[in-house]
Amino acid sequence: MKLKLRKGYFKIASYLIAVALPSLVLAAAASETPQDKPLWRKLIDFINDHTLLSGAIFLILATVVTTVFSLIRKDKCLKELRGKFVRLYLRKEGFYEGIFRLETTGIEIVSEKLRVEGKEASFLLTGKWRDQVHAFVRYHDVMLEREKQERDNELEKVYHPRLAVRLRRKIKVALNTIKNALNQILSKVIGQVRARFKAAEVGRFIEETSKEALGYAVETVYDRLIDRLVGTKVVVAAGGQEYEGVLADYTNEWIKLMEVNYRDFWEVQMKTDDKVFKDPHGLRIERHGDRLIIENHGPFTVRVQKLWFLGKQPNQEHKIERNIEPFGKMEIRLKPSNVERVVSPFEDVKISLPVSFNQYEFIKLSFETRRMADITMPRGYASIRHRSEKYEPKLLSLSTLTEMILSETPKDFLLTDKDGRPLKYINIRHGYVTNLEENRMDAKEIANSYARRWEVERLYEDADSRLRPLGRLLNNGNGRIITPRSGATIAQMALLKILSLDPNLRRPKPQILYFPLAFAGKGKYRGRSIGMPVKVLMLTGNVKDLEFAALQRIKAVGNRKIILQKTKDKKLPRLSKSHILWISYAEISDERYQFNYDIEKRIKSFVANGGVVITMGQKSRPRRSCRTTWLPEPIVGRKSEQIQEFDAKSHANSLFQKPNKVKSGHLVVSDPWIKWSDNYEVLATVKLDGQETAAILKLEYGDGMFIVTALKNETPDNIRLNTPIMENLIHYAVEWLNRKQKELKKERRWVA
Repeated sequence: MKLKLRKGYFKIASYLIAVALPSLVLAAAASETPQDKPLWRKLIDFINDHTLLSGAIFLILATVVTTVFSLIRKDKCLKELRGKFVRLYLRKEGFYEGIFRLETTGIEIVSEKLRVEGKEASFLLTGKWRDQVHAFVRYHDVMLEREKQERDNELEKVYHPRLAVRLRRKIKVALNTIKNALNQILSKVIGQVRARFKAAEVGRFIEETSKEALGYAVETVYDRLIDRLVGTKVVVAAGGQEYEGVLADYTNEWIKLMEVNYRDFWEVQMKTDDKVFKDPHGLRIERHGDRLIIENHGPFTVRVQKLWFLGKQPNQEHKIERNIEPFGKMEIRLKPSNVERVVSPFEDVKISLPVSFNQYEFIKLSFETRRMADITMPRGYASIRHRSEKYEPKLLSLSTLTEMILSETPKDFLLTDKDGRPLKYINIRHGYVTNLEENRMDAKEIANSYARRWEVERLYEDADSRLRPLGRLLNNGNGRIITPRSGATIAQMALLKILSLDPNLRRPKPQILYFPLAFAGKGKYRGRSIGMPVKVLMLTGNVKDLEFAALQRIKAVGNRKIILQKTKDKKLPRLSKSHILWISYAEISDERYQFNYDIEKRIKSFVANGGVVITMGQKSRPRRSCRTTWLPEPIVGRKSEQIQEFDAKSHANSLFQKPNKVKSGHLVVSDPWIKWSDNYEVLATVKLDGQETAAILKLEYGDGMFIVTALKNETPDNIRLNTPIMENLIHYAVEWLNRKQKELKKERRWVA
C-alpha cells in the first residue's frame, strides 16, 4: 500500500513539475515587462522577444518530463511478475525459467539452479523483445505456500473487485473514449505554440512529448467490450493454440489469464549409444541394454506419447500413451517391429526380418504435460476469441447444498395429472418443475439466490432472538416480531432446521484443550498448563522402515505431546503443517540422489520459516560424497564402515544426557562428514583413518535449524543401539523450538 502511495505521489509531482516550472520561468522573465499587461500577454511577448531562450527552456523541461515518464512507466501486468518464479516460453522453440526482473529496456530471467550448476545464470531479452515472447507461465505446483496464498487473494479480487477498482476502470474507459478529442485539442494548442518558435524541430519535439504525456495519463487503454469479460472464463488464441482461463487483467500490450490448464508438448532425440540423457523439463532418461528408464523429477504428471526409431533402417513409430507420475519412473522396452526385405532377385517376394534398436541411429520420444498455471501473453499475438463458460462464484457455504441438489438430472421421471395423463409443456429442468426452456435457466444463479435467502433468514432468526425482550415490552406474548410475511419466514426457518438435522451438514465441534490439575501439597491443586502438540513428519519407507516404530515410544516432551506421521511421498505434502521433519536413513541418497530442485527449495523454505530438520546418515559412494544441495551450506561425506566410538563436544548441552545417557560405543555411525562450512556447529565427532570427522552437526538457518547426523539405521541391531540418541534428538529439537518461541515473544513485546 505504501509503495502504491509513493508511486502516486511521484506521478503527481511529475505533473506539477511539468506544469509549474515553465510557468515560473516564463513568469519571472515576463515580470520585467510593464505591470499593466495581463500575464498571458506577458508570456506571449516573452516568447516573441526571446525565441531561442524559450525554445531551450521548453526543450530541457520536455526532456526531463519524457525521461521521468520512461523511467516510471512499466506495464501493469508485467510489474506483477517482478520477483516471481516464471517460465518464459519463446515463440521459437525453447524456454527459460527463473526469477523475473523487469527494466525499461528489457527483461532478465535469473536462474539460481543454473548458477549453482556453474552454467549461464541468466537470460536477457532487449530491443524488440516482446515480439519473441510466447508467454510467461507461473505453474501452481512449484509455488511456495506464501505465493499460493497471494495468488488466491489475487484471484478473489478478480472475481469480486472492490468498488474503488471498478470505479477506476470505468473512469479509464471514459478517458479512452475522450482520448481522441483530447488529442485534437492538444494538437491545436501545440500548433499555436509551434507558431511562436522559429525552430521547427523544437516545436515538433514539444508536440511529441505532450502526446506522450497524454498517453501516460491514460496509461492503459481499457476496451469497453473486453472490460466486461474481466473475471469470467474466456478462450484466447495464440501461436496456433487456444487457451481457456479466467481473464484477470489486460493492458495495451499484455493479457493475463488465471486458472489455465496449460499444455506443454516437446520431443527428445538421443543417440542409441547414449547411456544417460537429461531433459530440461525435469526428465532423466537412462538406457540399460534394451530397456529405457525414464525418471520424472517434477511435481507433475508427464505423458509419454510416442517412440520413434530413426536412421539407417526404415523409420518406425510406436504409440506409448502412458503416464509417469510425479517423482516416478517408467520403463520402456526398446523392441522395434520386424522389417520387410525384398528377396533378390525376386522383386515381389518379401520376408520379415527382426531388427535390433542398435541398428538404428536415433531414438526419439514425445512428451506432454497439462498443468494448472497463470499466464501472461502479448496482446495482438494473443487475441480473445470468445467468452467460454459463465463463472458464478459461491457466495455462501449453503449454496453448495443447492448446487448439489439442482445439478442432478432426474431420469425416467414423468409428470402426470391426477388421472395419470402426462402434463404437456411441464418439464423438470435442473431439479425444478417449470415450463421454461433450459437455455433460459441458470442453475448456479438460482442456487446463489436460494443461498442468499437462506442466509438472510438465518440473520433474521438471530435478530429476532436478540429483540425478543423488546417484543415483550410491546405486550407481545411470545416476544416475536410480527411481520406481514411471517408465514413465509417460518417456512424458510423450518427448511433450515430440516437441513441442519443431517449430521453431514453440522458444523464440527471446536477442539478443547484441557488443563488437568496437579497436586500442590496440603490439599491444594494448581492448574497444569499443556503446550500445543509438536507434529513430526517422518520421511521413511522408501529404503528402510525401522525408525518409525522405534520413535513411537515418545509420547511427550515436557508439557507438549508428540504426534508422529510418516510418509513415503518425497513431495512432503504435510510439511507446512509440521514442526519437525525427520528424514530417515538413506532416504536422500541411497548411493543415488533422490531429491530434486523443488523438494530442496521446500525444505529450505520450511527451515527458514522456523521448522527443524533432523536427518539420519546418507550413503556416499567409495570415491564420491553423497549430494547435499538440499542444505544451504556445503558439506562433504566419505564412505566408511560402521563406527561406534564417538566424542561428544562440550557445547552439545543435554543432547547426550537427556532423557537418555548415551556413552561412547553405544551408537552406530557410518559415512561421516569430513568437510563442512564454518557456519556449522559440531556436536559430536568420530575418528576415521586418524582424522577427526563429524558425526552430528547443527546449522541454524533463518528462524529454523538443521541437525545433520551420520547415524546408520540399516538393521534392527543398529536401531536398538541408536534408539536412545534418536529420542534425545527429538527432545533436543523440541526444547530448541520452545526457546525460539520465547525469544520471538520477547521480541514482539519489545517491538510493541
